[in-house]
Amino acid sequence: MYAHVAISPIYNTVCKRTGGSITCYQNNTWGFDEKTRKCYLVPQNKEPCGFFDGKKGCQDFCIRKH
Repeated sequence: MYAHVAISPIYNTVCKRTGGSITCYQNNTWGFDEKTRKCYLVPQNKEPCGFFDGKKGCQDFCIRKH
């Protein structure tokens, strides 16, 4: 018998590359790139803000330890 792990809709929204057209004026926000499975520092004034205010928060939430 196999266990099925349900993934939260919040996880699916937060743990993907930030998109959109609103420029982030905040410094030190972090996003998650689902293709590389890595957290990245969002460049200020270049793209929309990340959902996390630190790398550790991003890693703890998006990178699951198996």
